[in-house]
Order: sequence, then C-alpha cells, then structure tokens
Amino acid sequence: MIDLDSLLRVPYGLAVVCSGDKQYGNGFIATVVFQITAEPVRFGVSCNKDNHTAELIKQKGVFSISLLPENTSVDVIRTFGYKSGKDLQNKMEQKKIKHGYSDVPVFMDNVVSYMTCKLEQTVDVGTHLIFIGEVMEAEEVNSQAEVMTYAHYQKVMKGKSPKNAPTYINKSKK
Repeated sequence: MIDLDSLLRVPYGLAVVCSGDKQYGNGFIATVVFQITAEPVRFGVSCNKDNHTAELIKQKGVFSISLLPENTSVDVIRTFGYKSGKDLQNKMEQKKIKHGYSDVPVFMDNVVSYMTCKLEQTVDVGTHLIFIGEVMEAEEVNSQAEVMTYAHYQKVMKGKSPKNAPTYINKSKK
C-alpha cells in the first residue's frame, strides 16, 4: 500500500520554468526542480508531456528556472499552473520577462533567483519528461526572500495540484 499523503511530505520548491525565444515564450509551474551535478552545474526539471512548454524545450533546446518566493501572487500560480499555453495566447503578457542565454525567456516578476539551462538530455518517465540541462547563467535576485515550498503553497495558500503536476493525487483512486 502507498500512503499518498506521505508523498506530499517531500520538500519541493516552486518555480516557473520557461522556454521559447524573443518572439514567443511559455512557462509552467514546476514542483520538481533539482540539481544533478556540481561540475558542470546541471539541473533537472520534471514536465508533463502534455504541457505546451515541453514542446518548446524540445524545439529550442533551452529552458529557464525562476524560483518563486513565499509571497508569490495567486495570479502567477493561476496563470502558469492552471492555464495551458495551448489555450492562452500569451502567458508572458504583462509579466516581467528578460531574455537570457540563447534568448530563452526568464520570468522575473518577484523571484528569488533564476538560471538558464542548455538542454543536454531528455528522459521519458511515463507521463512526464525530465529535462536535464547545463546551467549557463544564474543569479540571485532577492537574498532576503524564502523560496515558496510546496508545503507552504498547500497549507498557507490552500493550493491544490493541477492534474499535470507530478504531485497530483487523484482522490477518486484512493
């Protein structure tokens, strides 16, 4: 038996992961972002195969990761976590964006830090892809802010996981 609630005890940080270029970009809320190696610095990101951003990462070969602080607005969570770039014309509209390595869009609205990555490997793990990238640039933007954890999102913000999230639990199957 697997106690699904026990899985939610794993500490995750929330981030906006983006890909694209100066003409068009898209992003999603990631709960699974992790450092894989120190030299060279590599990070992995888990992304549902159905996410529009997954296609952009595969096409462009780059992605950015922007760590969100605890005071992230609900609008950011709603836009990047619950709306698909397939349906929403431009998630980046009226958001603070800069373009990093290879013109990848970087979400900059109230972030703790960000990094841009050159895609090195894609691992298919069923419903999700793990994108592994070498970090090409990284910057701490707000040293005073705490990164929003998934626990904070659930307990303080009363947030739920969208069905594309790796942390989604289908309560009807419990």
